[in-house]
Amino acid sequence: MDKHSNFQESQELRKPLNINAVTVEQYKNCFIIKADPLITGIDSSLQIDIDTGRIQEIKKDQKLPQMGEAPKEKKGCAFLGLLHIKFHPFLVFAGEVKPICTIENNQVYEIHSIFFKAFHRLDYNETSTGRKVLNLQNHLKKLFSSGFYFSYQFDLTLSKQKKSKGNSKESSFAWNTHLMKDLFQQNISQSWQLSLIYGYVGYFYTVVNKKRLDYYLISRKSRHQAGTSVNVRGLDDEGNAANFVETEVIIYYNKFCCSSVYVRGSVPVFWSQESSVRLSQYDDITHNAFIKHFDLLREQYGKVMCLNLMSKSKTNEQILTEAFENHFEKANFKNQKYQYFDYNGTIKNNKNDLFNDLLNKNLNAVIQNFQFYAEDGKNWEIIQDQIGVFRINCFDCLNRSNQAMLKISLKILQQQMKCLNISIPNFNTKSDSDVLTNFDTQVLNMSNNKQKVNQFIYNLQELWDQNANSLSRAYIGTDANTSNQKQGFFALVEQGVKGINKLYQQNFEDSAKQGSIDLILGQTIFQDLFNEKILKVLKKREQDFTTLSNLNVFCMTWNMNGNEPDAEMNFAQNIFNFEKQPNPDIVVIGLQEMVKLNVQNVMMTNNERIIQTWLDYLNKQLNSISSEDKYKMLKWKDLVGIFMVLFVKEPLVKRIKRLESEEVKTGLGGKLGNKGCVIIKFTVDDSNICLINSHLESGLKNSMDRIKNIQEIHQKLLSSDQKRKDGKNDFDYRIFMGDMNFRVQLPNSETRIQLDRYENSKKHSKQDAQTILRELLKQDQLNILRDKSEKHDYLSKYQEHQINFPPTYKFDVGTRRYDTSKKNRTPSWCDRILIWHNENLLIKQYFYNSKELLHSDHRPVVTYYNLEIKKIDQEKRAQIIKTVYNQSEDDIEEIEKIMDVYNLTTGVNTQTLGSKKLIPVEEYNTMAKANGNQEDNDKMFQFYQTSANFQHNFNQQQQQQFGQFSVSQNQNAKEIQNNAQNTNQFQYSDLHNNKGIQTIKNDLIFFEPDQSSQIINSQNIQNIEFSADFNNEKYVNNQYQQQQQQQQYNNQQYNNQQYQKPQTQIKNLLD
Repeated sequence: MDKHSNFQESQELRKPLNINAVTVEQYKNCFIIKADPLITGIDSSLQIDIDTGRIQEIKKDQKLPQMGEAPKEKKGCAFLGLLHIKFHPFLVFAGEVKPICTIENNQVYEIHSIFFKAFHRLDYNETSTGRKVLNLQNHLKKLFSSGFYFSYQFDLTLSKQKKSKGNSKESSFAWNTHLMKDLFQQNISQSWQLSLIYGYVGYFYTVVNKKRLDYYLISRKSRHQAGTSVNVRGLDDEGNAANFVETEVIIYYNKFCCSSVYVRGSVPVFWSQESSVRLSQYDDITHNAFIKHFDLLREQYGKVMCLNLMSKSKTNEQILTEAFENHFEKANFKNQKYQYFDYNGTIKNNKNDLFNDLLNKNLNAVIQNFQFYAEDGKNWEIIQDQIGVFRINCFDCLNRSNQAMLKISLKILQQQMKCLNISIPNFNTKSDSDVLTNFDTQVLNMSNNKQKVNQFIYNLQELWDQNANSLSRAYIGTDANTSNQKQGFFALVEQGVKGINKLYQQNFEDSAKQGSIDLILGQTIFQDLFNEKILKVLKKREQDFTTLSNLNVFCMTWNMNGNEPDAEMNFAQNIFNFEKQPNPDIVVIGLQEMVKLNVQNVMMTNNERIIQTWLDYLNKQLNSISSEDKYKMLKWKDLVGIFMVLFVKEPLVKRIKRLESEEVKTGLGGKLGNKGCVIIKFTVDDSNICLINSHLESGLKNSMDRIKNIQEIHQKLLSSDQKRKDGKNDFDYRIFMGDMNFRVQLPNSETRIQLDRYENSKKHSKQDAQTILRELLKQDQLNILRDKSEKHDYLSKYQEHQINFPPTYKFDVGTRRYDTSKKNRTPSWCDRILIWHNENLLIKQYFYNSKELLHSDHRPVVTYYNLEIKKIDQEKRAQIIKTVYNQSEDDIEEIEKIMDVYNLTTGVNTQTLGSKKLIPVEEYNTMAKANGNQEDNDKMFQFYQTSANFQHNFNQQQQQQFGQFSVSQNQNAKEIQNNAQNTNQFQYSDLHNNKGIQTIKNDLIFFEPDQSSQIINSQNIQNIEFSADFNNEKYVNNQYQQQQQQQQYNNQQYNNQQYQKPQTQIKNLLD
């Protein structure tokens, strides 16, 4: 056997260099990228249009276009893909690389540096955007300076066993999948779609029996749930574990190849860590993700043996171990096993006997059963497959996991050498149990006298140490504490220095590194399709890959004035009766002043007892209302006295993902939590919902401070969500509720006089009483400030149902009297529930009321929404994107035209005019029952909607044919509108500036008005009340019949036009 080390020699050869594998030429309108076929195996070139991002592959037998200008040229080592930074597109290249090794005659490189080529000129120093882009580029360059590996013709993402099965690249380990998205969508050859892995590739060789033995160690970090230890822990909703790494050992000897694979990953539950570990999700949601995680493992690797190396004597690790074991027991897997071993507590003073015993006795049968992959390279015959994998974890899945994985690999290596008929002195002896002991003895000698150490074992240990260091740098920013080269005092000093470096990394470097990782993986809001026209087509074809369902949501907000729940409150009867609506799918309870806001509670809050009291009470009351509908508590969040809890029906739990919570303090300049909000965010199917429970600044004169609170809350909310795409700042719904503390801007005495009038009028005429309330609401600070939309952006985007209940603050506790204390507060609507929603989704609000519960100086306010929830078929969407990507510019414009006409002429129940959704006919049937004769109401609505649709369609046709709208038709439509307004059927009234709201009795339907095509060319109709008195039925019916006849004639004429079958034309274009 060769006594000389080749390991150090190979390290010295790994100096950064530019192999000039690709050349990028930049012209005025395009880039040309050429590859050296001898290095890359690529025999084509790429032409990338600078304006559109379109990529054309030019084959070797085709001529490159003549540009007529001298290009700006730069050479690099690899083309890594396209990346948008702050919405600016760049080409990304590897500038310098380090040659690592050759595997199956293919060179493997580690990236040392990268460079960018901008599509458009950007002044990096003169503009704020330019400086931000430059800063992000510098962070990306730092990230890519180590740990990223590629090979042109050997796919590093695949294990040897998967390669043998003919698998394509393993996308979960390809870290430039997002960068290569444009090449994939535009069907560019696979040879250009280079795959990067992030992790480690190491190699050494030795000579045994005069034959060369090559030993490769490859670690592939998953790009899912990826990031640094401070930012990413546990699972995501799809079952992906943080810091998940697949490590493969490959051995080549005498034309035979053996491979064994091991995995490590964060404890597979939802958890986070700030100062201490906290389990962050409800058990059912965690268990669903836990099951998905092991489904993924079983699909990829077969059987699984979980080896948990954490300590039960450390609180953080005990919490995680118990959670792991509880879910594992509950899952009752058939082919997955679990083994606990306190590695640090058992392995002390370099005594490895107990762990060796574990492997030799407890797990030896598992190792034998799982086998390893082996193939005969002479005829490429597969001898056997690996049928199971060890899943190893400690707290960070670094030092302990690495050492345990090394030991298991040694046991398997011994089997492989028997298979290959190899004998290495002081390593694989006759006794299986001696292998690990001999290895430990050899490693201990490494720091004393290297000449006594078996060279194979020395190289092996060095390789695994480098693997540990690389993975540790990727996850926590520092090297691992695995080196056996230093002992005693110097080892302690080295570990202390690493500890300081780790602290620095966590405090100063992790955020930038996480941002860079999110950027290259496409997890930030700056990632989008290159071509805006493609986005437009995708939006118009959304119905092709999206289905809609409905979700009922009940919300309550109540300032408790420090009071705890009691039996007299009787939520089941007083709150959870839902005013004869079906039991909702989701129940949201928001409380303020759950505890008294005294100095002790604000400064040293510990609400565990009162929180548990409320959770127990709400759970019991809510689940007592029905024997059929049962609710699960999924999430709660508190901030001093602010508390919010989310309940959902049991069947809905599986549809909920990305459940998160956070807090925003606004008291004392953001330092105290006496004022502020708590936030719960989640996704149902593919609709993103955000719940905000707030307690804003108090005081009559502090309305602008409350606006400032709202600004701070939303800036923090949107800022946190912009970091990662999965945070979803593009919420489909935001429900904003709480004690907002907005007051009535009238003298106290005048306000109380108006409220006395209201109470007296209510006995005789509800309509007169509501008129009094509406006059009083004109003095409500919230309504006044919402009118100033240009000044208060966030507030103006929210909508609120017409308030039909008296002020909810301030009462003498236990009475129906408004405040009689010395402060004598003006009665006001402090407690509110507002909503913002995606303009393409429909929302209905069934009630918005206060409840007469007397336990606080506030009254609870409740509401009930019906929300449209979207579910996206990702495969269909991806296929549409890929199809549209490959259409010409003319074809895309043609598709847009066809879709415009198609959206206006299809006979679907929900008519779409531009981006506005009109009201589905079937929704009106139930809402109009109380308004007289159903048949008359149907006719009236049909007349109204038919007029609108007919006029809009006709105008569109006229515009297409003659470039202008028909003036006469506009006049006719206006006449119809004016006549209708003179009858008793339509009564228009203002909904205090609630834009885009239609009301029929007490049922709300929200939609965004289409400014380009207003209904019957009139103002936005905000409130329609159908009267039972149909005095002018004949006129309405005649007009309705005329419109029907005109529309039939119009349809006959239009069917002869070129767009009579839009679906067929689109299909022909796409085919």
